[in-house]
Amino acid sequence: MPGTLAAIHFPPLNPDLIRFGPFAIRWYGLAYLAGFAGAYLVLRRLARSGYIALSETQVGDLLSWLIAGVMVGGRAGWWLFYHRGNGAAEPWYEPIALWHGGMSFHGGLIGVAVALVAWTRWNRAPFWSLADGLAVVAPIGLFFGRLANFVNAELVGRPTQVPWGVIFPGESFA
Repeated sequence: MPGTLAAIHFPPLNPDLIRFGPFAIRWYGLAYLAGFAGAYLVLRRLARSGYIALSETQVGDLLSWLIAGVMVGGRAGWWLFYHRGNGAAEPWYEPIALWHGGMSFHGGLIGVAVALVAWTRWNRAPFWSLADGLAVVAPIGLFFGRLANFVNAELVGRPTQVPWGVIFPGESFA
């Protein structure tokens, strides 16, 4: 049809920002770092202004628990929900092999929930107030995570005819 726009072909993006031999700084890792840094800054501001009942020191402590929750839960969720049935040669090793990649959103969510419950009980802090604070900062991490998924050409959707659709490698325009 004349005058219609075609879908956009996926740009040649490299998942590695920079590589040093076998080591690499990946966009995906930087997305996690940016999400956690953004969460820290916003939570610290919420604590300063009294919207959440935490001191600035407690914000850093809570965030360290949440980072552990995201990492352990995300990796465990990936292994349990997606990888466990793939017949890995060393199934006991794969859940801790972070350098092999693989994280799960719902595993990370469960990990954060467990970490938040544990931290609030350990510190006798108000759970629902902090949960509200996390609801404010979670979109920061989700935003950076989705950008990293795009760079990695992950989470490809179904074929579409809309002109702003993206044709990913190995896919065709429907």
